[in-house]
Amino acid sequence: MSRQYQERTKPIHDPESTQHPTRRLVHLGRTKSLLVILVSFSLMGSLIAISIPLYNTLSSNARRVHRTVNAYVIMVSSNESALKVFDRNVSTPGSPNYGHFLNTKQFADKFGASQSTIKVIENYFASYHMSHQVPWSNRLVLEITGTIANAQQALGVTFHEAKVGDLGLYPQASQIPSLPPAIADRIVAVVGIFPNGTIPALRHRIVLDQKYVLSHNHLTGKRAQYKRKRSIKQFTAKSLPTQPCSSAKTQAYQQGAYLPNQIARLYGMDSFYEKGNLGQGVTAAFPEFTQPTLSSSASFNSSLQQYLKCFSIPSSGISYNAVAGGSGNHSTSNLQEVSLDVENFLSLAPKAKVIVYSSTQANSDLMFMQMASQDKAGLIVSSWGSCEANTYRPDLLTENLAFLEAAAQGQSVMSAAGDDGSTDCWSSGHNTSLSVDDPASQPWVTAVGGVQYNGSLATTPPSVWNDPNYSGGSGGGVSSIWSLPSYQRNVYSNDPEAVHNCSIHNGCRLVPDVSTLSEGFLVHTPKYGWDVIGGTSGATPIFASGIALMESASRHRLGFLNPVLYDTYRMHRNAFVDVTRGNNDYHHVNGGLFHAMVGYDVASGLGTPIFSKIYNDIKPPSFRS
Repeated sequence: MSRQYQERTKPIHDPESTQHPTRRLVHLGRTKSLLVILVSFSLMGSLIAISIPLYNTLSSNARRVHRTVNAYVIMVSSNESALKVFDRNVSTPGSPNYGHFLNTKQFADKFGASQSTIKVIENYFASYHMSHQVPWSNRLVLEITGTIANAQQALGVTFHEAKVGDLGLYPQASQIPSLPPAIADRIVAVVGIFPNGTIPALRHRIVLDQKYVLSHNHLTGKRAQYKRKRSIKQFTAKSLPTQPCSSAKTQAYQQGAYLPNQIARLYGMDSFYEKGNLGQGVTAAFPEFTQPTLSSSASFNSSLQQYLKCFSIPSSGISYNAVAGGSGNHSTSNLQEVSLDVENFLSLAPKAKVIVYSSTQANSDLMFMQMASQDKAGLIVSSWGSCEANTYRPDLLTENLAFLEAAAQGQSVMSAAGDDGSTDCWSSGHNTSLSVDDPASQPWVTAVGGVQYNGSLATTPPSVWNDPNYSGGSGGGVSSIWSLPSYQRNVYSNDPEAVHNCSIHNGCRLVPDVSTLSEGFLVHTPKYGWDVIGGTSGATPIFASGIALMESASRHRLGFLNPVLYDTYRMHRNAFVDVTRGNNDYHHVNGGLFHAMVGYDVASGLGTPIFSKIYNDIKPPSFRS
């Protein structure tokens, strides 16, 4: 047995607990916190005099200089414990409230910030001459705007100048906010003051990397290094209308890729197509850190249109939404990720709609919050992530609150489990600790791992995705942050390796929940044209397309999926194909942890889904078409 994960943190809170998590943004001892606040305010005149000239030093080289601070204050729910109870009931088969979701106004009235909280926060920032917008529709987010000098006083920080991609130069906080307890207790996070993603509180966690840029490190869609030809005559879903054009067939054969109709048959999607359920009425939101609508992204749009035309998929169902000014990034790798996400999903759910949300990496948590607040999409599908242990605590809490809202509104959130196997922090200076990925490890998210088939899809059993040809392995393991959720209690003891490596007294959240194919995806990208890509960032859109077909057939949102998935697994094991081969120790540093085994394991979750069986087994009368 390899050494246990050493970099432990206390659980944020028990997902089943009625106690509120700690939300104070200052993580110093009481005496030190008071000292920081006193020093910050007593020396503020000097700080302003020093920091504003510093902010102006690089302005001559900037395309655009932002001289005001735009911060988003994430406010506490008026009753988070009641929200968790509601979410469990609305998401659990057999509950009288199962499937009776809220709209955003109902959510705001029941669980948004209280009017007194909003007024206290508004008055506090107004006392520093900072203006505020109307709270977001979910009544959890308040946008605050002001000068650099006023923001420094209100937040107890100094600002310097930071370049943010192609968006220009922004004020960047040099400290974590220091707020009076009466304000800090009403706030989950202040988002937007670290626009380039570098957060002072995280610097000590990096051993070898001198520079740490927060937030969602790319779960890269990995190009195959070795391409083997595969027969395109493997079993197919003939009823799938997105039959490939001749060039796609040729490329699939030459580059060793699978075609959508082969994947559809593998996961029991045929019966949906036969009944005319192709994803119509379903909208999926994809968070991305690129700006595919920029004029400089013409090559991306041309490439995407070529793919859609080849598979006879309408392009009118794709729209774009920029969060807090968008991303400003149009790098080849980031645009390739959008290609993988959108093309994979629509190839299997061709009549669904897609909204591509874009933001900077530093605003990833705000992007999830906007997806919930706008409530335009029944599915939220993330193929990005960061090492859980190195993710800023307020970001974790903001995401968690957004996912709690999503569950209440019937939005199904799913996220890729990661491509560094059981050591998700590997990119942080080759950290060998057992670790999992955020947001996949969040308790209100369905984590999607990966499998591979070392032969024909029709005859070869799946094994855990761990393939050097694609430079990746499926993420999975135990959370060091989140405790064991109720839906995993029946499977927790099945994986002794996971139990042995859990540091939380009452059990750890296990990752992943399910797995699907993670390699051999034929996509069309701006740089390479037809190409073969792999990764759990490809597995997640496949899983999402199956959920889209189920939602289309039921004509009803399915909401938070995990209680349904684990309940179905408990009653009908044949709704999943068990994965019993392989491990996810991709970097070979933990003695093969974690191994696949009979039943649930943290290398592959419940196994690979058969969507037709899951749908037939769990849909309640109100979901039946």
